[in-house]
Amino acid sequence: MIYVTNPKESLKLFEALSSPVRLQVIDLLHDGKEMNINELAKQLNLTNSAMTMHIQKLSECGVIRVRLSSSGRGTQKLCSLTEDRLLIELADKSSDDAFYETELEVGQYTEYAVNPTCGLATTYKLIGDLDNPQAFAYPERFSAHALWFTDGYVTYRFPNELLTYQKPKDLQFSFEISGEAPGVLEYYPSDIRLIVNGVELGVYECAGEYFERKGRYTPDWWFKNFGQYGRIKILSVTDEGTYLDGLPLSDVTLRDMGLNQHKDISLSFDCRRRQGGAIGGINLFGTGFGDYNQGIRCRLYYTTERDKS
Repeated sequence: MIYVTNPKESLKLFEALSSPVRLQVIDLLHDGKEMNINELAKQLNLTNSAMTMHIQKLSECGVIRVRLSSSGRGTQKLCSLTEDRLLIELADKSSDDAFYETELEVGQYTEYAVNPTCGLATTYKLIGDLDNPQAFAYPERFSAHALWFTDGYVTYRFPNELLTYQKPKDLQFSFEISGEAPGVLEYYPSDIRLIVNGVELGVYECAGEYFERKGRYTPDWWFKNFGQYGRIKILSVTDEGTYLDGLPLSDVTLRDMGLNQHKDISLSFDCRRRQGGAIGGINLFGTGFGDYNQGIRCRLYYTTERDKS
């Protein structure tokens, strides 16, 4: 899912989608289909140079990905959709929804257990040595804006600011995430368990790691064979169930969260290897990395009981 929270900062995206030709390209690439530049140009009766321009615009705003593939006829550029949905959040000044929000950087976890490949980085350097789990205990990790591991988990704790007369309505988390693979592997699936307050909400099945372009905010010094960006995901727990990007994930509800007053809210990303599960890991991108300039956000919507009297 492509998630737009500030339309003014997404003009390139809207410009890319304003072209009938580029909308036709998106339609041709539906259902995970891959097509090369020649095939797309032939389908739409365009020259290769004109199609390359359209593909570049769609790639720059993250709608499609382009990868090089070698074949008997040489190297070709294969195009595919990165996501199948676009969510635009428009500010509603008349909304009465009340909420508490906390944002943590990816290095501000409270618990962890990781195995290589693994590492952390600030926006200007690595923290400790690569593939050294001890780096996750260094004090510098609080300033980490990128984090990755192939086996293990991390847990973040957010304050619960609910007062006695406030009732939780919707518990939301947003974060930018991708898989993690040893070496440079585009397809290396991960089964990432999402756990809140000790309750497993479901599994995010991530296809792999993304290398084909630099993330919009990823620093210039970042290694080209490291993950460059992730997908923004929105995890929501309501009275009706749990949703990931608006789609049902499980039947877990707010009643199962134990959101008692003064009890922290914990969120864990767990990819410890299990028999029969995918063996990929996790990349978490914070501010200054990836495509979304944010850390891990927790937003708790609530209603006020005394307002109903």
